[in-house]
Amino acid sequence: MKTNRLTYLAGLASLSVALSFGSCKKGLEEDNFSQLSTEDFLRTEAGIKALSVSAYSNAQFVAFPMNAKVDFAELPTEIMYQAGGGVAGNAAQLYNFTWEPTMAWFNDQGWNKPYRAIRDANVLLDNIDKASMTEAKRKTFVGEARFLRAYTYFMLYDWYGPVPLVTTSGQAKEIRRPTEDEMKSFLEKEFTDAAGLLPVTQSEYGRATKGAALGFLTKFYLNTKQWQKCADAAKAVMDLGVYQLYPNYVDMFKVQNERNKEFIFVSPCEPIAGQGNQWMAVSFPATYPRLTNQASFAANYKLYDKFVNSFETGDERRGCILTSYQTAAGATVQLLGRNESRSFKYFPDPGSLNADAGNDIPELRYADILLARAEALNEINGPTDESIGLINQVRGRAKASLYTAAAFTKDSFRDAILKERLWEFFTEGFRRQDLIRHGKFISDAVARGKNAKPFHVHFPIPQAEIDVSHIEQNEGY
Repeated sequence: MKTNRLTYLAGLASLSVALSFGSCKKGLEEDNFSQLSTEDFLRTEAGIKALSVSAYSNAQFVAFPMNAKVDFAELPTEIMYQAGGGVAGNAAQLYNFTWEPTMAWFNDQGWNKPYRAIRDANVLLDNIDKASMTEAKRKTFVGEARFLRAYTYFMLYDWYGPVPLVTTSGQAKEIRRPTEDEMKSFLEKEFTDAAGLLPVTQSEYGRATKGAALGFLTKFYLNTKQWQKCADAAKAVMDLGVYQLYPNYVDMFKVQNERNKEFIFVSPCEPIAGQGNQWMAVSFPATYPRLTNQASFAANYKLYDKFVNSFETGDERRGCILTSYQTAAGATVQLLGRNESRSFKYFPDPGSLNADAGNDIPELRYADILLARAEALNEINGPTDESIGLINQVRGRAKASLYTAAAFTKDSFRDAILKERLWEFFTEGFRRQDLIRHGKFISDAVARGKNAKPFHVHFPIPQAEIDVSHIEQNEGY
């Protein structure tokens, strides 16, 4: 087990014994904190911490939910498709643009899971003033809860547009969808306030920091095209002096290097059943010579040749892609040329427990901050030495050729940044929102032969939620 890090198991066990907030998993009876009542439990620091761990667990996507989150972002794009296994039906809806409000992933992973995190954050915020702890710890717990609430609403907004804003654990007077302005105002204030409450570093690895809140504020401004605010927020992250690019792109995602200065916010993973990174289980080809403790699922995620071939010669990021291999019998299997290459970004963990590997999942990296500022500055002033320098930091790390400002117009540099994000962040779950921001999500899908319509920039509100709350469905569904 990794030490001094945020782990979900102990906190969830104690929380589920002492509290009964609906969807929390039932835990181990022996971890009971002396049969405390719900009210008494939340008056203790241990109770508040357990509740915060539950919020993290529901906000972050490990095990299968991580795959579903990447599916939302990359199956409808030029990166990958899926074949085989029990998830094939849902996956096909995503890469064929035939998704429906009844699709299970929308309800289970894309709606209920984030709202469980929001519920936990609200319960914490409504009860923490009664708990006995130092004011410094109280401030940090409040900052984390508000960050996690904003982070999950940020995802929901990305997937569905404005969604009901629940900000208290009490009974809601009404359930309605806010306006765009109301949703944006909430996210901006929540991330900004969280940044003011959170410390620059945390002793427990995996917890949110000031950099995480400022970083997602940067992402929020980027995706809503608030360019000057985006540039300023990115600069605030840079000025913290905490983060830097990891020198080797391929090695950065290996389990032994996961605690690095590039990862701003992560979903921590452990080689424990249901707590791991399960990406490799859907990436191993059937005859790949994996270790006996590493699982391979029937569901296979495969990269399109056009994407794999788009990398510049010498770009080391392509080293995260398996294009051929030798079987245990010595036979060579060629994947490239058949649309069957695999993302090995989360390089196989030798300590895996079946499908569960220990590679932490980066939810936000410093490279994203650099490219966000470069994009914002280009929208403000066109290509400048500073914006070119920012993208060159990312390209230089990958050993790709460097750019000069004279080679670009504002439009061509915008396109270059979009391509850079494709090469930098595949299998990290950003491509769909990047294409939407650049106005290319639908047109690119149509060019690939998909029956994509303008309303597909949003997923449908899950039908199960419509049936219960009667909120308005998204256009087109």
